[in-house]
Amino acid sequence: MKNEEILKKLHEFADYLDKGNIASYLLRKIGWGIIQVLSFLVDSLEGITDKVLGIKLFLIHLRFKISLKRSSRFSISCGHFPSCISVIC
Repeated sequence: MKNEEILKKLHEFADYLDKGNIASYLLRKIGWGIIQVLSFLVDSLEGITDKVLGIKLFLIHLRFKISLKRSSRFSISCGHFPSCISVIC
C-alpha cells in the first residue's frame, strides 16, 4: 500500500478511529478488569445456586419419602389442580 492509499483509508474511517493516550488506555484496562471480575463472580454464584437448589431438591425428596411412610394415601399438588394425582398404597 502506498502512503496515499493509507491516508485515504485513514480519512475514510476517521469517525471510527481515535488517538489514544495513556489515561484512556489505563481506564480501558481497568474497566475490562472490572468486567472480568464481575463475570467470575456471576459464574461462581451460578455454581452456588445450583448446589443450593440441589440440596433443596434432595430435602424435598426426603420429605416426600417420609410422608409416604407416615400415610398410606397421599396426593401431589400440581399447581392449579390441588389433587391431580392421588395414590392409594
